[in-house]
Amino acid sequence: MLTVGICSGMVVATVTLFYANKLLPMGNTLDQRYDWVFMAYFAVWLVCLIWTFIRRKAKQAAVDLLQLSGVLLLGIPVVNMFTTGNGLLSFDLTIPLSTLFVDALSMLLGFTLLYTIGKINYSKR
Repeated sequence: MLTVGICSGMVVATVTLFYANKLLPMGNTLDQRYDWVFMAYFAVWLVCLIWTFIRRKAKQAAVDLLQLSGVLLLGIPVVNMFTTGNGLLSFDLTIPLSTLFVDALSMLLGFTLLYTIGKINYSKR
């Protein structure tokens, strides 16, 4: 249980860093933003760890957290488009290459995680 919470929760918490970075107000100083992002990471990780103990079955907790990771990864390009106005979903040809790669890879990883979890759930029935 602890291993599932730590490993799968770390994936969810890492994806949450992208959301925290985009959704925190820009008016904060860099130190304040760093503190909020830092707290968001560990708060999400702790919630995921608690979730694994509430769920009681390690396999189902891992599936839940990895599905959440997949959905959050698919949402990164959407949040990027609404917060910055550019990204993979904005169909703008002048977007930075780094933004394009982050959006494309997050969508690829999100689809891959959801597809893999779907295959695991379907094969166990």
